[in-house]
Amino acid sequence: MKKHLFKKFLYLNYSRFNKTQKWRQEHITRYGYILIIFLFITALMGLDINKKPSYYVFSILLSTLIISIISSRFFNSKLMLKRVLPKYGTANQTLIYDLKVKNLKNKEEISIFYKDKFVNSLPSVEEFINIPEPNERKRNIWDRNLLYYRWLFLLKKKRNVKTKLIELPRIPANKEIITKIKILPTKRGILKFELSLLNKPDIFAMFKGAKYLLNEDKILILPQRYLLNSPNLDSRKLNSGLNTEFLSVIGHGDEFFALRDYRNGDSIKDIHWKSWAKKGKPIVKEYQEHSFFRKALILDPYSNNEDIFEIAVSLTASYIAPLNNKSSNIDKIFINTYSANIKNNKNQILMYLAKLQKKDDNFKFEKIKKNLKTITGTIVILNNLDNNRIEFLNHLSSLEIETYIILITNLNSNKGYKKIIKSHKIKVININNLEIELKKLQ
Repeated sequence: MKKHLFKKFLYLNYSRFNKTQKWRQEHITRYGYILIIFLFITALMGLDINKKPSYYVFSILLSTLIISIISSRFFNSKLMLKRVLPKYGTANQTLIYDLKVKNLKNKEEISIFYKDKFVNSLPSVEEFINIPEPNERKRNIWDRNLLYYRWLFLLKKKRNVKTKLIELPRIPANKEIITKIKILPTKRGILKFELSLLNKPDIFAMFKGAKYLLNEDKILILPQRYLLNSPNLDSRKLNSGLNTEFLSVIGHGDEFFALRDYRNGDSIKDIHWKSWAKKGKPIVKEYQEHSFFRKALILDPYSNNEDIFEIAVSLTASYIAPLNNKSSNIDKIFINTYSANIKNNKNQILMYLAKLQKKDDNFKFEKIKKNLKTITGTIVILNNLDNNRIEFLNHLSSLEIETYIILITNLNSNKGYKKIIKSHKIKVININNLEIELKKLQ
């Protein structure tokens, strides 16, 4: 109990320090910091008023400080702001949107700086008490008790966007301008804008007048994607010729599905002549493939490690929507009870992945098992390896389904499953060395 009281005391002080630090960043320029430092030095030197030079310098610096603070208070611009956001962004990719700025005054506005502020992302007191920093035990006794590095770790973990203060162009009187704003989302999910911060430096550029405008918005951030090559999932069933019922349904379906642009190799019989005449380019009819899906991706959503789960979601997105602009060779995706056809649903699946939360229960595959009859090859992304998951991998092998299995783990996990990893040719991705480990999948 006493430990928790001390941790709450630390949390209170660290959160106050963080708020104070943000306030300083939004109200004091680097020249202002230099002014304050020199003011302090000359104050110590000028205690004896007989030392006239240092006393004069102190008086000038103090006067400059007072004038700067007072003038910064007279920042009274009247601007109306509106963001024009895209439909969605992607984690760890620069997001660019248009900002409409309308000047409601009869005077031109210059030297105004802008920054987005987002819904509070400070860790909660429960998180600070219960979530340790990785390798916290290796730190010295002082750091282990003061928990400052834990605080920094949780701050970084909660921060979901990076943004900078930018200077707006000149805004003529009673006119509207449109400018580009860049931010960097670092996590998938819904990014919530809360405020718009406007800054204007004082006449000496020492302090900044600050104005906070309520400007709520939100945008969906899709999972980060990696540049990966699609694995070879040529099915054992089709190669061996053991199950010819699959061959009869591959190819041209007989149920009309949609219209699309002509591609090399399309049959002349499939050309839609009326659409060609209307659009001035060849259009062909596309047919439904009789609900046959050759290749699938199975994501294991059960994990007790958030970092492992996030990488699993990013790998899934990378195979569903490859960065190299090649079409995905995956036909269907399974995530617990959720399943979807990739074709014509790629964006919807990415949006589902953006909101997906990890589950803490044991891995369940009964519902997936029922949908494996027409699957001939699959990518399996696992967050752990246990008897339940091994049973599922053995079941896939018994169905002669070609598998490409990825296990996301850390240094201390799965030491007792070396034989299983070898027999199923599992690609083990260590999150502690991710950049190098991902090359195994390229």
